Amino acid sequence: MTLIPCPVDGCDRPRPGNVSICGACESDLTIALTQIPDLAEQLEITLTRQTSKGSGGGSETPLPYGQPASEAAWVLRNALSGWVRILLDGHVRPEGPRCGGCEHWTCGLIAYLTEPGDTIQDMGAWLLRRLKSLMRQPAIEEAVDEITSAVRAAWRVVDRPADSLFAGKCTTCQAGLYARAGAVRVRCRECGTGYDVAAQWEAMRAQIEDQLLHSVMMGAVLRQLGVTVADSTIRYWAQKGRIVAHGTDRSGRPVYRVGDVLDVALGIKPVQAEGENAKVAS
Repeated sequence: MTLIPCPVDGCDRPRPGNVSICGACESDLTIALTQIPDLAEQLEITLTRQTSKGSGGGSETPLPYGQPASEAAWVLRNALSGWVRILLDGHVRPEGPRCGGCEHWTCGLIAYLTEPGDTIQDMGAWLLRRLKSLMRQPAIEEAVDEITSAVRAAWRVVDRPADSLFAGKCTTCQAGLYARAGAVRVRCRECGTGYDVAAQWEAMRAQIEDQLLHSVMMGAVLRQLGVTVADSTIRYWAQKGRIVAHGTDRSGRPVYRVGDVLDVALGIKPVQAEGENAKVAS
């Protein structure tokens, strides 16, 4: 299969000639869209705190609109709304009611063309549900660059430290928990409930360890748990029989069990001798 450079700005990874962008960039876009609900919540918290801070002497003078969180939210909203408009352009919405649970193509098209609400959360969720359509856009490399850049910029200005790790949801108020690398305890910033980071991590692992993911997506998911494993390393482990593929995804890529990869990454699973029961990953 012929490999050509990925067109996404700043990406030097190769891609097959039959896809528009490389698998890593597709994964980056998916993760960025998945993070938007929590990111929007953190932006709102940051904006609320910024506008309530005084300038000294107990005054409650709001900061100017040009504050970083406001600007980041504006850039993110524009990026998302622009790609919502691109996906909607060129379609004529069919007239008539939509049936519940049917398979009429007109009903499906009506659902597809239903515009999202004018919020970052709604637009992000709308685009995530239509990821395949977004991937087919001629300028998909622009979508990847604009959306992922806007998400990264927004994370930089919210109060969540850049090097913090997701530690699950607070069971009391459902807010996202973020712990600094190496932290033993994490406290919910909304309700103050404290949690053991290791216990939270184990609970999250129990929820995802049976999921099957291709190597690029696997690496991205594990990074959220504080475990850094390159996708090429995952494929190497498969070649050496340390993990086995459990079928393939729709693109023909081998998929692996999250728990198996974590076991090898953390040294829990005994390493087989090279060549022993080796299974080559395509």
